[in-house]
Amino acid sequence: MFGFTYISAFSFVVFLVIGMYTLCKNRNKSAVMFYFALLLISISFWCLGNYQADAALTGDSQILWSNVALIAAYFGSALHICFSYALRGQPVLKKSAFYLIISLCTIPLLFAGIGSYHSPVISYTQPGTVELGFLALVYLLFFFVTTIHTIIILLSGFAQLSDNKKSQIIWVLSGLMVMKIGAVFFSIILPLLGHVEYYSATPLASYAALFCIAVAITKHEFLEFKMIIQRGAIYIVLFGFFSILSLLLVSLFTQLFSQMQWIGNYLGIVLTVLLGLWLLPIADVLLRKITNGWFFKEQYDYFEASSQLFTICQKEVRVKNIINEYLACIQSIIPHQYSAIFSHQQNRLISTQATVSFTEDVSLSLQELVGQPDSVDNISKKLQLSESLACVFPILFDGKPVALLLLGNKKSEEKHSSQDLMLIRHSTEPLAVALEKAHLYDLQISQSQKLEDEVSKRTATIKNLQEAQEKTMLDISHSLQTPLTILSMESQALPHKAQLIIGKTVAQISHSIKDILHLARLEQVEDGNNNHAVVNLSALCELLTEYFSEPITNGNFNATCDIADDCFILGHYEQIEEVLVNLIENAIKYMPEQEVKNINFQLEKKEDQAIITISDNGLGIPVDEQKHVFDRFFRSTRNAHIPGTGLGLAICHEIIQNHHGDITVSSSDNETIFSVTLPLHKMS
Repeated sequence: MFGFTYISAFSFVVFLVIGMYTLCKNRNKSAVMFYFALLLISISFWCLGNYQADAALTGDSQILWSNVALIAAYFGSALHICFSYALRGQPVLKKSAFYLIISLCTIPLLFAGIGSYHSPVISYTQPGTVELGFLALVYLLFFFVTTIHTIIILLSGFAQLSDNKKSQIIWVLSGLMVMKIGAVFFSIILPLLGHVEYYSATPLASYAALFCIAVAITKHEFLEFKMIIQRGAIYIVLFGFFSILSLLLVSLFTQLFSQMQWIGNYLGIVLTVLLGLWLLPIADVLLRKITNGWFFKEQYDYFEASSQLFTICQKEVRVKNIINEYLACIQSIIPHQYSAIFSHQQNRLISTQATVSFTEDVSLSLQELVGQPDSVDNISKKLQLSESLACVFPILFDGKPVALLLLGNKKSEEKHSSQDLMLIRHSTEPLAVALEKAHLYDLQISQSQKLEDEVSKRTATIKNLQEAQEKTMLDISHSLQTPLTILSMESQALPHKAQLIIGKTVAQISHSIKDILHLARLEQVEDGNNNHAVVNLSALCELLTEYFSEPITNGNFNATCDIADDCFILGHYEQIEEVLVNLIENAIKYMPEQEVKNINFQLEKKEDQAIITISDNGLGIPVDEQKHVFDRFFRSTRNAHIPGTGLGLAICHEIIQNHHGDITVSSSDNETIFSVTLPLHKMS
């Protein structure tokens, strides 16, 4: 065993314990801490491989542990990339996949003997040596590529970072670079100069990286690194104690059972395990109590306190609830005399005791006071606080102040410790996000309520207008129908020809009034699906073609009919019937006297729609008039001589719209086509 070999053995324990403890205590699921822990674990296995390779007594064992060290080195370099991406807040696995896959591929290759170390030389005066394999040479390239890539990741956009983030990057980069340079010096340069005994001193450079990253995390991240150092030191001491105890017990029992030493070995190990199971929890608690005075003056669990505050910021959605819960949690963690939060957005001071609003806008003057000398006293006077303040924390969102956290002295009259201040300062970041989200939520609720009130008012106004319109239409109808009835009765005394003219005119006016009322009622339908029922459209079309068969035959029309089966829709049977009757009657009504008179009626299914087409070769509609066909009182210039109200197609259009369908027209000199599209109803 050689001097620096013990460094590898000790480093294996140190890095493994700290890495595993960090991994287990990463309660906030921080990607930075997760990959930092994995990096420490990979370093520990690299140390283990070096230690076992130096202590190997056979060539196969030396090659095996040299391969383990090489695999750990590959993963260590890949995890540098992962840790750097996590530190910059970028997706890790997606961007580091290439390096991780290469590292994974080395495992089967090395253990299959492909590219592995070979030609081991065992020496008892200096560390053994092995010949480098292909994968060891590739690692040199891998090492330099990952080093350059790490620097690029950490320094990209460096000028735009905040001062805190810049400081963090500098610490991390310094630690990683010291470790990389140390690895090159001890693992490559000195062995090339013939000093292979210094190879096992390479882990010394890793302590620099551990220290620098620890400083960066302690100063700038949501994790208290002192606790990890404390627990790591405790577990290392316990590991050393039980290792020595095991050696002593094994030595004792092997002397007692000198004829059967294997019994002594097993008894020593078993007794060590039993003593460990009994003494380990007791020793752990005892050492924590002893070292708490060195590491912490406070007794609360930093991780648990951070988790509680973070959970409150994530759970609550209203501003007052967030502030009250947050302040109550701070009070339970750090008992203090007074705490409150001044909201810049709402211009009021909120505490667990009371909420005070300010008539004047004090937000701007408070922002100017923050960071100035005697700012705590000045802010206390500005807010007219009777309680004394110990410290003030600005709560910033995207660099802009949204609130101030005011904290009084501890109830124990002690000063707030650095851990207290760190806990509160770090918790203000998620608090700022939560307050901003809650403020936006309150604005949304307020705007939604205003919009809902406005819609309710408009709806009530429209409903009143519709009711007034319907009443007016009924009054007009009644007022017009009465004189028309009197006029019709009085015309009985006139000559027969005059009676016919007046009767026809009265009937036309009465029909127009009914159509106007009918159209008005259709336009007031609020829900197109109101009182709809399943309508067998195929059966209705069959019935109408049969109904119109006699007038079509008597009028010498050439009629064709094509009706698809099992077409069902949701709607008003009478209204759909009214539309189809109106369209068929128009086709018959506006057909001039000519030799060939064609009318075509078709019902077809297309995907989830029913399409009814009625075409004729009648008068046609000019192109410039087709867009007005469904307007009220519109009459085409080609059929102005034919009696009509100009409301029939407007009524058809309104009915089809209320059934969530569509009605269109296309016309030329030789053909006019009306198409009605309605959504099909699927029968269960």
